[in-house]
Order: sequence, then structure tokens, then C-alpha cells
Amino acid sequence: MFLELLMVLFAQLTMTLGRTGAKFVMLFGFIFIALGLILFINWAFEYLFDIRIAQGTILRRRQQYADAITNKAAKRKIELYGELPRKATKLDVAGLERWCAGSPQDWAALYKLSELYEAAGDLKNFVRCREKVLKEMPRKGTGAEMATEWHRVADVYLELKDMEGARLGLEYFANQFSQTPEAGLARQRIARMTGNAPAPPVITGVNTNPFIQPEDHLAAPRSRKRLPPEI
Repeated sequence: MFLELLMVLFAQLTMTLGRTGAKFVMLFGFIFIALGLILFINWAFEYLFDIRIAQGTILRRRQQYADAITNKAAKRKIELYGELPRKATKLDVAGLERWCAGSPQDWAALYKLSELYEAAGDLKNFVRCREKVLKEMPRKGTGAEMATEWHRVADVYLELKDMEGARLGLEYFANQFSQTPEAGLARQRIARMTGNAPAPPVITGVNTNPFIQPEDHLAAPRSRKRLPPEI
């Protein structure tokens, strides 16, 4: 049926444009149909399967999701620590340090200063600024949010070989958020750090490995060397 329609269309074009003109019209028609089919497949994969066929592109919708998560985290950061003043955004570490000295309760600037110190590898000043923010700012985040902050501080203290600072930071968090599951996890970490974690119970008389018989540990070790073949 489709072939017959093409033959009729070609005959009509030949009568109107001549044989050569009909061939050019048919050729361009096939090209446009192929391009349209490619565009349709690209649209179908992009909107139905989250994939773009066009070379050099990224997964647009997934990138949109990632951008939305980043924007949400940035908004939450402003809710917790406040918005960084525009003048402070262009300051370097030294300038921002002077800014924070003049505005000691500008938590957004102090948090930004701790980030700059961390990026520069100045871990001592990082924990100094970050602890000041976490302890003195009036607004507090959720237990999970603050746990992330304090565990990061503890990690840096351990990098500095200061176990006491790590322990005190985690204890402060556990006391401030004592009713949260994260506080229990912080106390468990403190116990592991200080060597006070309870030893795992030793179960005697019970074989937990079905592939080992109870008397196997009494048997002499078997040699891994091959025995010579029997004659």
C-alpha cells in the first residue's frame, strides 16, 4: 500500500516537474522524514527514558534533579546560619577574619570563613571557627544535620592527632541532642575512640560455622603438598 502511494506520488511529480525534478523532490522528502524520525526518537528517549541521544549532551533531567538538591541545600544553609552579606562574599581569608572580628555573631560569615580555612588546609583554624558557630549560634538544625557537622569536626581533630578535642566535640553534640538516635551513635564512636567499647560476646559450645566440625580445631594441620602418586 505504501509502495503504491509512493509510485502514484512519483508519477504526479514527474508529470509536473519532470523526471529529474521528481527525483530531487523524493530525495529531499526522504531526508526530511529521516530527520523527523531522529528528532522523534531523541524526544522519546529524553522524556520517557531520561536519556538524550544527541552527542555531547548530558542527562538533562537528572542534572535538573541534582541542581534542585543543591539549591535546597543552599536554602537550608541560609536558614541555619543566615545569609552571607554581599560585601563579605568577595573577601579573602584575612578580610573575612577581620569582618568576623567586627561582627562576632555573623554566623554565615564565620561559617564561610571555616570553609575557606578547610579549603586552604588550615585545619586548626577550621575547627576553631566551625566550633564557635555550632556552639554559639542560636538556631540549631536537626539532629542529623548537626551530627554531620560535629562528626566532621571530630574527623579533623583526629587528623590533628587531638583525640581529646574529638571526644569533647562529640560529647557536646550528644548532650545537646541527647534524645536523638544520632546522639547514641556519637556515644558509640566515643567509646570506640577511647577504647571503652564493650567486647563482642564469646559464645562457647556453639558452632556458628556449619562447614567446621567442633573437633577440627584439635586436628593436626593438613599439609598442602601433594602426595606422590601411588605405585
